[in-house]
Amino acid sequence: MTHPEGHDHGPQATADHGPAAAPQLPFSAAEWEALQKDDLHAGKAVVGLMASIFTIGLLLYAGVLIAVTT
Repeated sequence: MTHPEGHDHGPQATADHGPAAAPQLPFSAAEWEALQKDDLHAGKAVVGLMASIFTIGLLLYAGVLIAVTT
């Protein structure tokens, strides 16, 4: 269906619709806490790995720089 001016704005939300049904959570509160703790631990591990890779790269570049300039 098109708008009288000739362009369609797609489906419009109105106050006639009821509230959306909230899905039940698939995990208990304790399970969510464990998942969040695991996520935090994994995030720290990723940051540590990235920092160590960056540091190794800096050392390699410094070694090449010293070898080339001397």
